[in-house]
Amino acid sequence: SKAYWYSTTKDAQAFAKDRFECEADAANFSTSMGKAGKKEIVEPRMRDCMKLRGYERAEEGSIPKGAVRFE
Repeated sequence: SKAYWYSTTKDAQAFAKDRFECEADAANFSTSMGKAGKKEIVEPRMRDCMKLRGYERAEEGSIPKGAVRFE
């Protein structure tokens, strides 16, 4: 089953901005470590960044009622 980002406080515009900024941060971080684009570096950094901005990740059936799911 596919996992989605969701939030109870953010809208689609905020999600797009936050995702873009977290992707850029993760890319820069992996590059600074000499491991540009390495999934094992990028994914945890991206996940941590999004969580710090108030998002959670879950499968469709586990997303709380009232939360907004983002693709």
